Amino acid sequence: MLSAQDRAIVKSTVPLLESGGEALITHFYRMLLSEYPEVRPLFNQAHQASGDQPRALANGVLMYARHIDQLDQLGDLVAKIINKHVALQILPEHYPIVGACLLRAISEVLGSEIATPEVMTAWGNAYGQLADILIGAEAAIYEQKAQAPGGWRGARAFSVVKRVEESAEITSFHFAPADNGAILAGAPGQYIGMKLVLDGEEVRRNYSLSALSDAGQYRISVKREAGGRVSNYLHDQVQVGATIDLFPRRASSPWRRRQAAGAHQRRRGHHANLADARSRPGHPAPGALHPLCA
Repeated sequence: MLSAQDRAIVKSTVPLLESGGEALITHFYRMLLSEYPEVRPLFNQAHQASGDQPRALANGVLMYARHIDQLDQLGDLVAKIINKHVALQILPEHYPIVGACLLRAISEVLGSEIATPEVMTAWGNAYGQLADILIGAEAAIYEQKAQAPGGWRGARAFSVVKRVEESAEITSFHFAPADNGAILAGAPGQYIGMKLVLDGEEVRRNYSLSALSDAGQYRISVKREAGGRVSNYLHDQVQVGATIDLFPRRASSPWRRRQAAGAHQRRRGHHANLADARSRPGHPAPGALHPLCA
């Protein structure tokens, strides 16, 4: 648990994060992705290029600092991050890498007059607190998924058993386990993690399910995104018979469930079409609190 002094110091950096948080996080990502290639598969480079991911993380770090002594005020944010981490299979060994780069970015961007030893110690302890919360929660979910009927842990090979071009820009892919075993029950709005190797480089993405898994299969419906590396690969290269590694599906977060409920209410009285249920690569949650949720 953080000391009162650590909490006070972290909260004192809020004005600095309000004015320069995005520059700090941009420097952090540049350092992390250039010096630690092993974590690149966990990040969507399109979101990096657009600035969406740095902005989301900068806002998340700011929120964490503001509520460091009242973490319950973060609401559903921590649950969203945990769910996304589980879908991407974030592991405990990733956290020290992220922590070292974040602290180094704070030191290099703020400078020694602001990033004093006391400030660095407080932020190091604050990051350690957050890492412990996430690692513990994620470990429990991994174990739960592994022990559930049809469950597994890590990557599992699935075969593309059906491909349907729903429209000019949306294609559905049906996946069945290559080992012919059972799978975790899934429903539209829940997310499945995918691992691919493109041009010799591993990439990971989250896609939402667009149908019930009652036939022992998962279906995702992917919109072709301009400049989207994975969506274009799926549309252009992946045919029936292809094998793709999937991670255990995860439940939608409370925020996603409320969003889906609101969308359902708005669509009442109208015929739903596939576009309403299409899945898209998982975007960083608004106000993303931790960088490993791309």
